[in-house]
Amino acid sequence: CSPDPCSHGGICQDHIHSFTCDCSNTGFNGTTCENNIDDCVGNTCQNGGQCIDGVKTYTCSCLPAYTGSRCEVDIPECTPNPCAFNSRCLEKSDISLYDKGNPHFVNFTFEKAAGYYCDCVSGVKGDNCTEDINECLSGPQCTPGLECLSGPCQNNATCINIFKDGFICNCSRGYNGSLCENIINYCLLYRPCKNGGRCLNKTADYDCICPTP
Repeated sequence: CSPDPCSHGGICQDHIHSFTCDCSNTGFNGTTCENNIDDCVGNTCQNGGQCIDGVKTYTCSCLPAYTGSRCEVDIPECTPNPCAFNSRCLEKSDISLYDKGNPHFVNFTFEKAAGYYCDCVSGVKGDNCTEDINECLSGPQCTPGLECLSGPCQNNATCINIFKDGFICNCSRGYNGSLCENIINYCLLYRPCKNGGRCLNKTADYDCICPTP
């Protein structure tokens, strides 16, 4: 055992005309503890993540739609809803949406699971439903929309008449709901306060009240 033939912190045990290396708790094996044990064996990364072997540990390199130590967490890309006018947000990681006739959801793979698709309400288009469709280009005999005259939208929301479908409410920041009647609970949505702090929800904001030392 002199000089020490064992690598990576292995303990040399001397015998008559020979030696052995005790590689316990080193993360290596082999005659002289020269081989790094593959910690990825039996530790599978989820959702298409790639396992990267280390010494006595491993890490998972996650695809863009996922996070977590084993890529087990689907990143919620529809919370809060990025689609304007309360249009429906569909996450590309939702396997249940695929191969049901929607051309945006065909042949699911983990590699293309990042992102979302906005199923726009009538009258708007675009990636986030922010572009107005000019229905008058086809020359219909339209009558002016009257639905917004009664002021159905609450909390300073903007009412927009939509041909055939009535109206939609474009909510002010901090509100949601079909009439913008709900205050968004940022404390419940994001749980931003750490280390025992108490979250106080406000309109379009929150405060963290820290515990007294």
